[in-house]
Amino acid sequence: MEDIKYGSDKFDEKKLYELLQLFNLDIDILKKSYMEISDSEKKKVCIISALLKEVPIIMIANITDWLDTKSKQNLVKLLKKERRNNKLFIISSQDPDFLLQVSDEVIVIND
Repeated sequence: MEDIKYGSDKFDEKKLYELLQLFNLDIDILKKSYMEISDSEKKKVCIISALLKEVPIIMIANITDWLDTKSKQNLVKLLKKERRNNKLFIISSQDPDFLLQVSDEVIVIND
């Protein structure tokens, strides 16, 4: 597979298509304006963009907001897989069930 260049970054085309399929998105979504897509689609595209970067640490806030149940389940599987590939995720979320499924450690901050 070829790499796709977006800005100054190159992405693995195979991984891009796998992630799009995982989140039930068509490749044409990448041609749309940010204002033309739903909040759920925006969240999915942001997650895909972060996962395509070859960086060891990814910080994500409110990762499950706007995601349907199936997308959340797929995200849990995906994050577990990425963690096995030595990626570290720092996640800020108000979804404790999600955090307990994907985290080795959870820190609760009270007001």
